[in-house]
Amino acid sequence: MVRDVKEKPLIVCGMGRSGTRTVADILSSHGNIQLYGEIPPQMIVSFFNHLTTVDRGYLKNESFSEDWKSRKSDYIFQTLNFLSKGYIEKVKHSRTVCGYKSPRHERFFLDIEKHFRSVDLSPHYIYCIRDPLTCWASYKSMPWNSFTLETFMEDYKQSISEYFSMKESAGDRVHIFKLNEYMEAPDRVTFFLSRFLKPLGVSDDGRVRKTILSDQNRNATSTVIGKKRETLSVEETQILKDDANLWSVFT
Repeated sequence: MVRDVKEKPLIVCGMGRSGTRTVADILSSHGNIQLYGEIPPQMIVSFFNHLTTVDRGYLKNESFSEDWKSRKSDYIFQTLNFLSKGYIEKVKHSRTVCGYKSPRHERFFLDIEKHFRSVDLSPHYIYCIRDPLTCWASYKSMPWNSFTLETFMEDYKQSISEYFSMKESAGDRVHIFKLNEYMEAPDRVTFFLSRFLKPLGVSDDGRVRKTILSDQNRNATSTVIGKKRETLSVEETQILKDDANLWSVFT
């Protein structure tokens, strides 16, 4: 069924271990916001390639183009759910914002823009980041981590570069969530509502405030591995501190 009201697309992205789960959990508590995810990179690439193929077939034919354009956004939202690691059966029929959460999907910004803009929708992005010291310490603590310090630094800098490209292109539709700032904010509710809910045109329905005040973080290092994150060596700390490119979003 094609919905009469078109939702505002939202993508929660950014470095892993940097608050994407926190942001998604807070937003998903709202009755008007539905977020899916995570979606493996290779799957989202295949999906965008598929959309391009369908566009190529339908948009060149006036008999089909308008009908396809009227259905395309619904098809995208539904497929994002099907591609997610955890399928969500309950559709929020009152939703005005819909999208997905996946770390490092800022790399797919151009494809996301291309396909949503083709149906006259302007996606919003919440880019999540934390300082490189605690980010690397959190990665190091994960049993699944495959980064070395060097490859982590490369990926971190690439992510930041992609954020700046997004910001330059999409301007006010790109919002940055700095996990350190959020954790240290004297009033996290005001911090979050003003920076992330208001730009989406959504008012707090009480559930967002409640979720923030509950202070639950189901993806915290201590929750995932049952102990505090690893400490960094003096050498690692100095290497990270000395690379100015790692700190460009914090200056």
